[in-house]
Amino acid sequence: MFTKSFIWIRNNRNWLILNIIFFIIIGVFYTVHGITPIKHYFVEKTQNEYDFYMPIYDGVVLVQPFECNVDGIDTIELPISASDWNYDGDFTVSIANEDQSYVQTWDLPKSDLSERSGWIQLNLNNPLKKENTYDIVIQAQNLEKNNAIEIRMTGAQDSINKDNNISFNDCIYASPLDGYVAVAFCKSYPNFFVITSLIVLFLLLNVCWFFRKEKIEKYAIIVVGTIGVVVLLMISPGAVNDDDYHYYSSLMLSNIIMGRSNVTEIENEYIYQLNNDNNANENYCLLLDKGLDFTGIDNTNGAIVVGTRAVGSALNPQVYPIGHLIPALGLTIGRLLSLNFIQAYTLARVFVLITYLFACYYTLKILPLKKELAVLVMINPMLLQQVTSFSYDAIIIILSMLYVAIIIHIALNKVVIKWVDIFKLVFLISLFGPIKTVYYVHILLFFVLNKECFKNLRDRWVKTVTFIISVIAINRIISKMYTIVTVSTSTLELNTNIISANNSISVVHSLQQYYSAGYVLHNPFETMIIVLNTIEKNLISYIEGMFGIKMAVSSSIPEYLVIGLIIITVLAAYMKTEDETVYLNTSARYIIILTVLVESLLIICAGFLMTTYGEKVLTGVQGRYFLPCLMPLIAIPFNKGSIPKITGQKYIAMASFIYIGYIFNIGII
Repeated sequence: MFTKSFIWIRNNRNWLILNIIFFIIIGVFYTVHGITPIKHYFVEKTQNEYDFYMPIYDGVVLVQPFECNVDGIDTIELPISASDWNYDGDFTVSIANEDQSYVQTWDLPKSDLSERSGWIQLNLNNPLKKENTYDIVIQAQNLEKNNAIEIRMTGAQDSINKDNNISFNDCIYASPLDGYVAVAFCKSYPNFFVITSLIVLFLLLNVCWFFRKEKIEKYAIIVVGTIGVVVLLMISPGAVNDDDYHYYSSLMLSNIIMGRSNVTEIENEYIYQLNNDNNANENYCLLLDKGLDFTGIDNTNGAIVVGTRAVGSALNPQVYPIGHLIPALGLTIGRLLSLNFIQAYTLARVFVLITYLFACYYTLKILPLKKELAVLVMINPMLLQQVTSFSYDAIIIILSMLYVAIIIHIALNKVVIKWVDIFKLVFLISLFGPIKTVYYVHILLFFVLNKECFKNLRDRWVKTVTFIISVIAINRIISKMYTIVTVSTSTLELNTNIISANNSISVVHSLQQYYSAGYVLHNPFETMIIVLNTIEKNLISYIEGMFGIKMAVSSSIPEYLVIGLIIITVLAAYMKTEDETVYLNTSARYIIILTVLVESLLIICAGFLMTTYGEKVLTGVQGRYFLPCLMPLIAIPFNKGSIPKITGQKYIAMASFIYIGYIFNIGII
């Protein structure tokens, strides 16, 4: 028996080592970060104008009576701090029953308190029972008045309790006190999203091992789709930049698809319900509470309201439908099935991811080289964040990826480009170019096609000119024929913007003046200085931003994880590939580099429109804006055998290890 076990271990040692490393990395991150539970707050943590502080020391006992009107409360959070940190000591918090017997007691050192506005968390061994009355008792018998702890109080019950989950009675502090402890009550859930993400990642690692002898393109979609699900799970609803704006833009397009006469009218049920203040915990709770509720919704008697954000923003008007078409289709299906808000919202995100997977499949099928590198680009965490969201960046990434793959395929195979290929390229760039005009620079990639891709010089001129003119013509047609905003009333005010019934958008300006296109054109020297200052200051942050150093709006990923992902990608770029017998010629690679540089420079220059006049460094530009520049770059590096081959599976495994760190850091909510 021992011999058989030894032989099995020896034959599978690499597989065992891979999984052991995976669990060791999880153990390290768990030790450092832990997995923060998801908390459903019945009374939330608050701070407001009614707050004041009461000292607790020897001889002073504070009692806060309350009635519990819900089941399941297993965590209490108290705003306790200290007036003087130079003295240590202990204090006691207890929960007492109506008969004054203690449910649970915590003896806590004063050193646990970190700051005046800090909160301490108390976990109950047994949840509080509904319709029972309890007392919170706080005392500090070995503290003096000059080194007392302090409890934050509020003078208005409404400020800490708005839905009667907890009913407070007057606090007792030596005598009845006109005030209440600003206590928070919640029910804790395991962080299913982090845990499930880690399980999915573990399964992916073993799938890659199972396919280790196969070419990566045979199972690449499994890899991309699995990590896409991981990103979908670990990034909470509402956590992507401008999520409510993109949601309402998609919802308006959904209204058009459904034939609604007024695209800005939406049902109460589909008003954006997520917390946009980076509160992932609250949004995860909404997903848990409503995501599995399939009782359906009744809109027959629901009030119809105008979504106040549904008409967009004059600083960023949505005048092109394709950018939100895919999530709009998901929302439409969700609404037709009478799904609730969170279900329809999630379905729309899944729709975008599925569309991205189809694009990845055809891109890898078309792409003649560097498929391993392409897969690493496809599982870039920031890129996946965008293609699991409502952002129009998703459709730009999807369509530009196909556009680049077709051009590289034709250029490397040196086949004569057909008219059908011209129309494919025109179609693709005409769809993603108008979303953000700067990406029209992808037109330059057409010149990667050398003379061998055309019958003769005349054929080259005719097809090139036809391509460029067709793109320009379609752009003009689209800009004239489409506008998404229609308003039934004569005017609708939105912040500082007015959108009128004739669909024109005017901006009532004024708090800040931004750089204009006119300034850039008339002051080339000053413009150049500002751009150079911006590149010097922000180049590293732009590169790190492309690889997700700032994900889910508020999550800061440690720099070592981002650098690790960049190193893995660069290694894959110069990896020796057995079937790589052709590569782009020097002039084609220079054209790609020029295209990426010009597009990147224009993306940076777009920051002028988001920067206050007078600033010397441009603001508003983020690393994710450069994501469409990644795919063209995969055709630049080539290897003639100086670097030994590392299989694509090993790169996927290394990227999976990096993803463990991303999951733990985003999961801190």
